[in-house]
Amino acid sequence: MNIGDTIHLNWRAALLALAIAFPGAPSGFAGALDHWHRRDAGASNYITASTYDPAAKVFVAVDGAGPFDYYGPPSALLMSSNGRDWSRQVVGTNNLLTDRIAHGNGQYRAVRYSQYAAPVGELLRSTTGVEWMVESLDFKGDNPVVKAVEFLNGQWLVAGGPSGQEFNPIPCGEPFGPPCPEPALKVFFSANGTSWRTADLEVPPFGFGGIQDGLGLISADFAYGNGAWVVLAWVYRGVIVDGAPESVALLSWRSTDGTNFVRGPVLVSTQTMLANAFEPMRCSLVFGNGSFVAVAGGVSVYASADGLSWTTNNAAGANVRAVAFGGGQFVAVGASGGFTAGAIVTSSDGVNWQERAVATTEFLRQVEYGSHSFVTIGGTNLVLQSDPVVMLSLANSAGLQFTLSAPESSSCRIEFTSDFNSSEPWQVLTNFVVPADPFLWRAPAFAEPRRFYRAVLQP
Repeated sequence: MNIGDTIHLNWRAALLALAIAFPGAPSGFAGALDHWHRRDAGASNYITASTYDPAAKVFVAVDGAGPFDYYGPPSALLMSSNGRDWSRQVVGTNNLLTDRIAHGNGQYRAVRYSQYAAPVGELLRSTTGVEWMVESLDFKGDNPVVKAVEFLNGQWLVAGGPSGQEFNPIPCGEPFGPPCPEPALKVFFSANGTSWRTADLEVPPFGFGGIQDGLGLISADFAYGNGAWVVLAWVYRGVIVDGAPESVALLSWRSTDGTNFVRGPVLVSTQTMLANAFEPMRCSLVFGNGSFVAVAGGVSVYASADGLSWTTNNAAGANVRAVAFGGGQFVAVGASGGFTAGAIVTSSDGVNWQERAVATTEFLRQVEYGSHSFVTIGGTNLVLQSDPVVMLSLANSAGLQFTLSAPESSSCRIEFTSDFNSSEPWQVLTNFVVPADPFLWRAPAFAEPRRFYRAVLQP
C-alpha cells in the first residue's frame, strides 16, 4: 500500500495539509519513500551518472568505469521508461567516463571525468547515445574545462572554466589593489544545442589572505524557479599542490534574464578539499515547493527562496551529494554519517529532513524523479527505486474538486478522517482505477467541521 498526499478541508476553506511523510503522523502512516526496491539495470560497471528527461519520459544512466578507472570494460547507456525495467546499449566510445549526463530535444550531452580541478573536463555530445564526439565551446579563445551540463526549462546549460590556471600578473581586488579582470567562470546557454551564448560568473577573493589567482571550477549545478536561473558551484583559487588547490569555496549566482548574474555570499570556504568518498567534490541543486535546495557533499542542506540568501540545515546526519524534487518531496542521497552505508533523507520543505531506511552498503551518487517515483544510482549495478508517489492537490475549493496525480490504470483508494491526530483508522470513501494522469476527482459534501483526505495506491 502506498499512501500519498493528505488534504485538509474545512467547509468554508480548503488547504493542503501535508505531503507523503508528515511529521507526527499517526502510527501506520507510511509513504512511498519508506520503501525502496533494488532494480537490475544490467550494468557490468560502476553506475556513474543519471538523468531524467520529462519530455521523453525516460531515465538515462551511465554504466561506466569506476571513478578513477580509465581502463575498465566498455561503457553503456542504461535506459528505462518506468525506473523498473532497463535496457543496456553499449556506446562506441570505449569509456564514456562521466559523472554528469543530460538528455533533451533528442540529444545527449555528458561531461568526461576530470579529477579535482586540474585535468581538462571535455563536453561530449551524441544524437544516438552510441557514437559520441567532443564538442568545442569558446572560452576566451580556448576550449573550457566543463564541469556541468543540464537540459532545463527548454535550455541546454553548461558551466565551464579556463583550461589551466590563470594567474593575474599583478595583485588585484580588495585588499590588494584595483578590480580584477574578466571573470574566469562562465555559463553557456543554448536552446537548440548549436548556437550558444555566454554569461559571466563573478568570483570574489576567498581563503587565506583573500587568494585571487589560480581561479577554476570544480563542480556546478543549475536550477530554474521563481522566474530566475540559479547556479551553484564549488570553485578554487590558488596553486594546485598534490592534486588540491590552496582554497575552495561554495558559491551561488542568480539571474532573471540568463545574461546578468548576481553573486550571493560565500556559503562555505575551506583551505582543503573535502577528501572523502565523494571525490571529486560534487554539488547538486533543485527547485521545488517555492524553494531552491542545495547539497554539497557534507552533512548540510542549504535552502533559499531567491538562490542568493541561504539557510543551513542538517541532513539528518547523512553526507549528501545529490538532491531531487518531485511529488511534493525533496529527496537527497549519499552516505551515512560514518561512511559505512548508503543514505536517503527526505523533506517536504527543504529545511526539516528525515532519514529513510535503505538496505545497501554502497554509497548513492545521484537521484532523479520521474514517472511517479524516485530513482537513485550508486555502485556496481546499483539502482534503487521508491514506491510510486501519489499527489492529491486541491483544484477548486468551492466545488470540492481535487487533482490526483498517479500512475494511469493503477488502483486507487480515497480515505478520509475528521481528526488527523486521532488513533482511529481512516475511513474508505471510494475505490477506483485511475483513468488518466492527472485525474480530476470531486469529493462529496460533508457535515463535519473539517476533513482530511488521502490517496492510497493499492497493489
